[in-house]
Parts: sequence; C-alpha cells; structure tokens
Amino acid sequence: MPSIMREPAAELLDRHGIGYKTAIKGTVTWFNLDECPLCLHKGGQCGLSESIGEDGKLFHGFKCWHGDTTDPRRFYTSLGYPEDIHSKTTPKTRNNAASKDVKPDVLARANPETLATNQKRLRENVPAMDYLFSRGLSSKTIEHFRLGLTRPYKDKDGNISSNCLIYPLFNRHGQPVKKNAYYNIPGVSENPRDPNGWMAGDVMSYYGAEASSRKKIFVCEGAKDLWRLWQEVQGTDLDRELLLVTSTHGSAFPREWKDPEYWSPWDTIYFGQDNDDAGERIVSKLVEHIGRDALRVRVPTSMGKDWTDYFKSGGTIEDFSKLLGEASPVTRIIKHDEEEKEQFGLLAYRPVDINGSFHKGHLYYTIQALMREKVEIENEEGGTEEQIQETVKTVVVRSDGAILSAVMPPAPKGTPPAQRVLRLTDGTLVSKMPTPSPYATWSWPSINRFHRAKSEGEKMRTHPLSFLVKAIRDYLRNQVWLPHAD
Repeated sequence: MPSIMREPAAELLDRHGIGYKTAIKGTVTWFNLDECPLCLHKGGQCGLSESIGEDGKLFHGFKCWHGDTTDPRRFYTSLGYPEDIHSKTTPKTRNNAASKDVKPDVLARANPETLATNQKRLRENVPAMDYLFSRGLSSKTIEHFRLGLTRPYKDKDGNISSNCLIYPLFNRHGQPVKKNAYYNIPGVSENPRDPNGWMAGDVMSYYGAEASSRKKIFVCEGAKDLWRLWQEVQGTDLDRELLLVTSTHGSAFPREWKDPEYWSPWDTIYFGQDNDDAGERIVSKLVEHIGRDALRVRVPTSMGKDWTDYFKSGGTIEDFSKLLGEASPVTRIIKHDEEEKEQFGLLAYRPVDINGSFHKGHLYYTIQALMREKVEIENEEGGTEEQIQETVKTVVVRSDGAILSAVMPPAPKGTPPAQRVLRLTDGTLVSKMPTPSPYATWSWPSINRFHRAKSEGEKMRTHPLSFLVKAIRDYLRNQVWLPHAD
C-alpha cells in the first residue's frame, strides 16, 4: 500500500470521484475537498496536502474540519484502504503541513511565470541560442527543459552576474521544481560563478522524464548530455523504456544513489559517463553503491568523449542502440581493509590463491585461452605486411562475468621479481600467477556465452541449493561406479 502514499493526489481524488479546489501555500499544494469522505463536511474546509521531496517522492498530509488531524492514514482509511497503511509523513509535516516548518528538502513546483521570463530572455539572445544550436540542441528541446538566461544579479562583493544559462531541475515525475542549476555560456555569460556549471545546495538527481514507467536507466555525466540524448531518443522505442538521469554536481552523487534500494526499480542499469579517466573513476565509485550488476556504455574514442560529441560526429540513434547491446559489465574493484584506510608503510600482506577460490563474494575460475591477433610488421623491402600472431593467455573469470588478468603494480626500480606484488585487474592481491587446473572442464565457448549474457544484461538462471546438490549427485552417479550405493 505504500504506492498509495506516493500517488499524485489529483489522480487519487479523481479516481474516487472527490471534487476539490487547489491552493498553493509555500511549498505545499492543498486540495480543498468539496465533501470530506471522513466527516462528510462540505465547503472545502477539509483538505489533502501534497509536497514534493528532494528525491521526487510525494509527501501527503490531511486536515479534517472534524478532528484537525494531519495524519493522511485516516483519509485513506475512509476510502476503504487498510488501517495499517504505512505513513511516511515527516514529523515536521505532521505538525503543520502548510507552514514554513515543512521538511527543508521538500521542493515546490517551479513558478511558471519565472520560467517564462527566463525563457524569453534566452530566446531573444541570439549568441546564446547559437551556442545551444551549435551543441545540436533543437528549439523543441530547449523549450521542453525550460532553458533560460539569468537576469542581472549583484553578489555580496558587488560583482554583477548575468546571462548565465539557467534551468530548473526535473524530478522523477518529470516535473520542473523550484530548484535551479546553471551553466556558463562562453562569450555570453557575465561573471559566471564557475567556468562550467554550478548549483547551490546538496547534490541532486536530474531526470529526463517520468521514472516509474521505464524499465531501464541510463546515467549521464551532466545535463548537457542528458538534453542531447533525450532529443535523439524521442519517437523511438528507447523513449518508452529508457530513463535518462544525471547528477547535478558532475562527479558527486546524490545521497539516494548510495542506497541500493534506489536502483531496484530498473531491470537494467547503464553507466554512460564520459569516456575518459574521470568518467571511469566515477563509474568505479558508483558501482560500489548499487549492490547489483551494471553495464558500461562508452562513446567510441574516434567520436569524442561524451554523447554530445558522439552525435555531433555523426552518431545515430540506431548506432547508440547497438552500443547499449554491446555494453560490458562494470568490473567491481575488490577493496581491501588496508586500501580503504589509505595507509602507507609496512602493512599486512595477505594474498590469496585465486585458483578456483571464493573471495570477497565472488568465485574465480582460471583458464587458458588462445590469443590470435593480426598485426602489421615491417618486411625486408621496408614496407609493411600483415602477420597473424598467436600466444597462450591465462585469464581469470569472475562469477559476475568479468574477465580478469594478473598484473604487477609499479615497484621501486631494481626490485627483485620475488618481491614484486601480483594483483588481478580487479585489485585482488594474489599469492602467485593464476594457473588453470589440469582438470578444468569449463570450455572457452561456454565462458564466452556466460560473459556475453552478462554483457547484454541477461538475468542468469538460478536454482535452489537442493536442486544443485541433486544435479551434482546425479552427474557423479553417471560418471563413477561404486559397489555400494551409500
């Protein structure tokens, strides 16, 4: 029943045939009821309040002329819902849902008149519009996301700032709220606070559309990329299934992103941060919070580092869809206690024998594969010719689909080989070079299918332990004859 607590009040009232008039008081919208279903009082003196939280979820309160309660559970009960419905009304909202004591992170809807004024300033500024057009944005996209220009503003030091790109945040219901972020427009903005972008206050989520109706989520690195991607997916199947979201502060995460529950509504998670070192660092940190598999989607190196570059370089939505299909699982870095504490000097040395082991929540399987490459070499005539080269490569397959190899981290010059440290590419400290078992039975084609299924986001088939034990026992029965059944 918590979904009822989060349902827009207008939809709930309309479904039950309850008439109302709305009134906005501060950050709260009141639905004053024509007739209260609890006390049957008429005249609009009973009402349901609605506020939008920082996470985009709705908060409700209820004020009844006959009792003056602010607990919405009595209202839902009067409509026939269970009495034990869970209320998430905050303590401050319970005291007075229409007063200035409302929870600080509750955001009101953006003021339409203020948005219209900012948008008009942008439309009339030719250099600013040309800048957005040069990034490939259409007039429809600029209008949809309510992009505008700031009016002159004098800060505490007396500096006047103006003509910065201003845009309201969109919450997870696809609605603009009373919280703005900004970008510098080179050659247009006067005294911008930052050479790129900025926003006052906490890091927040910025959504490209209504969230609940979509089954896949794509995390962008910045609003500019989100706008361009939104524009490209319009009218396609991706528009109906893919939710675009970004953080308002680039490499920093909203608090809600650090809760695995936040990511649970979506079947597939794509990380589409920039294809550079900074983007990789963001992904490696973020994947530690989500508590599940995610896929990494990168802009091809030849087409830039971000999605605006990609489409300006000729990328199409069809090619973008292929990149989604080819996305690889994000390799989770296995952290160790001493690394988490960032200690230096002499530390405990606790390597593991990774061959066929279970470590930090993962199984590891070592296998040899044939590496065949086509390379160009210089021939005797001074020209070049193609040559096929082959080597045997030892790789380690992790149970989440990642394929790893062993590497030696940098060491002081002259360090003897016996004193060099050996790690897998996920950070795991290992005692020796991974060696495949002579009795290994998992074939490379099967490993490839397993890895590809993970890359494509398929849910791996799982069975209860009792089923697996029986399957193993039946297999052994077929392979080994013993004189007694026990």
